[in-house]
Amino acid sequence: MIQPDANEDYIQSIDDEWIETQRAVNKGAIPIQVVINQVKADLKANGIDYSRVWANFNTGSVATVTKAIRQDDPDYRRFQGFFRAFYPVLHQMMGALDAAGKDYFYKDLGAFFRMLYSQAPASSISMILDSVAQGKLKLVSGLSDIQPLENGQFHLYANGIRHKADVLINATGFNSRLSQAKDTDPLLGNLIRRNLILPDNRDNILAAYPSATPLNPNYQILDNVYFLGSWIASTQGPNTSVALAKKQTQIAVTDFYQQVNKHQ
Repeated sequence: MIQPDANEDYIQSIDDEWIETQRAVNKGAIPIQVVINQVKADLKANGIDYSRVWANFNTGSVATVTKAIRQDDPDYRRFQGFFRAFYPVLHQMMGALDAAGKDYFYKDLGAFFRMLYSQAPASSISMILDSVAQGKLKLVSGLSDIQPLENGQFHLYANGIRHKADVLINATGFNSRLSQAKDTDPLLGNLIRRNLILPDNRDNILAAYPSATPLNPNYQILDNVYFLGSWIASTQGPNTSVALAKKQTQIAVTDFYQQVNKHQ
C-alpha cells in the first residue's frame, strides 16, 4: 500500500474515552458493528468516499496498486491516512471487542488490515512496478520450494510452475503460527516445552490485556515478561506500527514498575 501523507489531520471519534464509554454502555465488551458504524460515520465526516475506495482498491493486487500509483487517487490516499491515524488506538480497540467481534475481525478484516498497514513510499512502489514492467523483476506467489543451484542462481516452485532467478528476495512475510514456529525458533520452542507460554485459539501467544504478559498452561500470568508485535496479534491486533509498538512498550514499562513496587 502507498504510504499516505502523515501531515493531514482527520476527524477521529474512536479514542480512549470513546472506547471506555462504549464498554460501559455495552456492559464490558463492544460489538464489532458499533465500531464499524462509527468508522463509517467518521469517514463520511472526513469527506472520504469509502465505498468507492473499497470497491476499487481493496484487493492489494499488482493491478490494484498500479492503478492507485498511476491515478494518485485522493480518496485512496486519504482513506489510508485515516486508518494510519486510527492505528495507535487499535490495541485498545482489540482489547475491548467481544469474542464474536474478534473472530469477525480476523476472518473478514484481518487480511485487509494487514494490507492496509504494510505501507511503502509511492516512489519505492513505482520503482518496483517499473522493474516488473521492464522484465527485470518477477513477482511469484504461492511459493512451495526453493532450490539453490551451484552457479548461485535459484529454482523456485510455485503453483506447479518452476521459475529461475538470479537474485531472490524473500517477501513471504512473518510466520505467526506458534505451532509451526516452535520447531524452527529455539526460544519459542523452549518456552513452550517449559510450559511458560501457551497458544491461543488463533495460534498466537496467549497474553493478558493490556500488559501483554503471557499466560502459561495453568493460566497464570508470567510477571515481568512482555511480548510486542505480531505474536500477540489476538491481544492487540496486527502490530507493524512504530507508534503502536511505542505505546505498548510504555504500557509494559508501567506494568513492570508497578510489579517491582509491589515487592519492595
